[in-house]
Amino acid sequence: MIFYLIGIDYKTVSLETMESAHRLRSEMVGYCTRIKPFNTTVLATCNRVEIHGVAKSLEEVVAFQESFRQYFKNCFKKVYLKYGTEEVFRHGLRLACGLESMIQGEYQILQQLEVWRQNKQFPALLKNLWEMIIENAKDTRAKTGLDRNASNVADLIFGDLREHGSLKKDLKILIIGTGKIASLIVEKRPVGTRLIFVARKKHSKAEHLARLSGGEVLPREDMPDCLVSVDAVISATSSPHYVMRAADFTKALEIRKNPLYVYDMAIPRDVSRDVYEIPFVKIRNMDDLAFSHYQESKTNGERVKLASELAEEIIIQYREDINAKGYTNWYAAQPACI
Repeated sequence: MIFYLIGIDYKTVSLETMESAHRLRSEMVGYCTRIKPFNTTVLATCNRVEIHGVAKSLEEVVAFQESFRQYFKNCFKKVYLKYGTEEVFRHGLRLACGLESMIQGEYQILQQLEVWRQNKQFPALLKNLWEMIIENAKDTRAKTGLDRNASNVADLIFGDLREHGSLKKDLKILIIGTGKIASLIVEKRPVGTRLIFVARKKHSKAEHLARLSGGEVLPREDMPDCLVSVDAVISATSSPHYVMRAADFTKALEIRKNPLYVYDMAIPRDVSRDVYEIPFVKIRNMDDLAFSHYQESKTNGERVKLASELAEEIIIQYREDINAKGYTNWYAAQPACI
C-alpha cells in the first residue's frame, strides 16, 4: 500500500491556473470517483489543489498521475508528486503547521484540514495517517508558540488599512460572503467599525454575523449604493463567477473621490478585471498582504523556523518507527527455527 498525492500550489502555478483548477474541483472529484473510487480525495484551499490517494503499487501511482495530468492538462502541467508514507507524512505535517502557506504559520490551514478529514467521503485508508499528522501539528504549533498571537487574514487586512491611513474610528466595511474570512473580520474588527454584509446565498449566516457585530445585511441590488460611502470592501466567496464588476461602481464614479480599498480574498477571484481600471479603487489580494506585512514579523519568523526544525525531528522519529515496524513484521513472518 502506497500513499501518494498530486498537487499544485501558489509556488508552482500562476494565480490564473489556480483559479482554473478551483473551477474544476467538482469535475476532479467525479474523475477520481470513476477511476479510483473510495481511495482518493481532493483537497482545495486558497493556496493549493491536491489529490490524495492510496495505491497498491508505485506503477499504479504513476499510471494514475499520468492519466490525471492528461485529463486536466491545462491546470496540472507543473505538479509536485509525493509518494510513500514518509513523504506524504512530511508534506502533511508541514502543511498543517502552516509552513507551506503563503502566510507562514497561519492557523486557518489546520482548521481546513480538520474539516477536510471529517468529510464522509474521506478514504478510510487515509484517516489514521491524517489523524497522526494533525495531532503532531497541533503539538508542534503549541510547543513553538505559532498559535500565540498568530496573524490571520483579518489581522493583515486591518494592518494594511492602518498602513494606508484608512483605519479610522468610524470605519465602514462592506463584506461580500459569509465564510471563514467574514467570521474573522467580525472577531478582529476594531472598536467602532461598522460591518455591512452582502450575501446572495446563506442569508441566515449573514444575519447571524450582523447580529454578532452590530452590523447590517443588504440585498445584492443595494451594493452599488453602498460603494459610494464605504471605506473598504472585503470579498471572499466561493462563487465560480465574478461578484463585483465595474458596472457596480457607476454611481460611485459620479460621487466618490477618496480611495476605496478592495480586498479580493477569493480563489477564483471575485473582482472582475475591469474594476482594476477604476481610478479610486485599490485592489489588494493575498500576495500583497503577505508581502507587505507578514514577512516583516521577526518574532513569527523565529517561531516558523523552530516549528520547521521540530517537524523534521518528528519526521525522523516517524521514519524510525516505520522501519522498526517493518522489521518486526518481517521477523514475525520468518519460519521458526528448530
